[in-house]
Amino acid sequence: MWNAVTTSLLLLLLGQPANVPWPMYRHDSQKTGLSPNTGPGNPRVAWKLEKADFSFPVAGRDNAIFAATSSGLNKINSEGIVVWTLKDIGFAVALAHNDVAYAISNDRRGFYLVDSAGNGILVKETEATDRYYMEEIGLGGNGEIYLVSWVWISGVSYGDYIIHSFDESGREAWAYPAERDLGYGVTLDLSGNILATSFWDGIVMSIGHDGTTNWDFSRPE
Repeated sequence: MWNAVTTSLLLLLLGQPANVPWPMYRHDSQKTGLSPNTGPGNPRVAWKLEKADFSFPVAGRDNAIFAATSSGLNKINSEGIVVWTLKDIGFAVALAHNDVAYAISNDRRGFYLVDSAGNGILVKETEATDRYYMEEIGLGGNGEIYLVSWVWISGVSYGDYIIHSFDESGREAWAYPAERDLGYGVTLDLSGNILATSFWDGIVMSIGHDGTTNWDFSRPE
């Protein structure tokens, strides 16, 4: 069971995505929002699919689009046709190799691997009694997939953060100690180290692949 005052970052060591044009929100683990590809010289609407509440899309191989609505995750082919819909999954999505997707359930309590046929395989879930919610998925430069999550506590604005490292089977490799309000913002540097910030305490920290601290900086009083 997750600690009731803990927000967690789950880091899964998986394969590096290959030939995936837009694998996650804001494109990459540095959150640049920049694509290495050149856009069309004469842009035009190729197709249009209307639904009420599409989320931020990600783009896989062969121009496939993965976009979620409140009802589930949709895979849409290059002609604008929905190939499959996975119900109740898709709050956040990131793509690994071979268009394998990692997605948070719409209730934000489950983390799923989604294969190319649209089958969801549960990797991690929280108990219904926990006020623990998953928030964000991203991909690391060395093949990591990370998941940011938090715990809501009545009357408290934040809790202690923990960084957990898991392999693809869900086995925990290491856990970074819960110490401070660290994890409000999370990204990775070009070497694959985790960079985490705290909102309330004014801290920036670099955490290595093995879960140890590289360095930390505290805001001057």
